[in-house]
Parts: sequence; C-alpha cells; structure tokens
Amino acid sequence: MPRDGVVLVVDDDESVRDLVVVSLLLEGYPVREASNGREALRIIDESEPRLVLLDMQLPDIDGWGVARELKSRGRDASILVMTGRSKCRGSGKRNWGRRFLGEAVQS
Repeated sequence: MPRDGVVLVVDDDESVRDLVVVSLLLEGYPVREASNGREALRIIDESEPRLVLLDMQLPDIDGWGVARELKSRGRDASILVMTGRSKCRGSGKRNWGRRFLGEAVQS
C-alpha cells in the first residue's frame, strides 16, 4: 500500500491503539484513530482511509456493524480485523474475511 493512503486505527483500548498508531507513524503512514464505532464512521466519511485496522469489540457499534456500514456506504477501504478473542464468532465472520488474527498485545 502506498504510504500516502490514510490508515484508520479503531480500538477502544487506548494502549493498543497508541502502540499501533506509533508503529505506523514510525513507518511513515498517515494515521487517524478512533476509540469507538461512531467516531470511526465519522472519520471514514471525512478522510476515506485506504485501510481500517478494526477492533471487533467496541463499546457502541461492534466491529461487524462498522464493517457493514462501511460496505453500505460504498467505501473502498480494506479492513484488517483486530480481536482479543482466540475464536472470532460474530454475525459476519463468514461474509467478511478469509483470515483472522488475534491481538498480539495484551493490556
């Protein structure tokens, strides 16, 4: 991915979000961040990110809801799912991704 594309990091855990944001900034990526689903959708409308790093367990709208809304709005961003669960069971797993990675960071 060209480094001119915005990366949106969405996670309600500030320590995880900060770690990911700093890592991306050090690699030269422009980054936006959100701590919940509503904020993520607002930023998606403002900045049209190329990649969304999306936690599935958000306090307001879960990650599946954010992903569905992103798709319904016709946004072209790729989504990388972040979750602390070893098994990802949700309303959209079979429709949204081929591979799931658990979070490597423990708070």
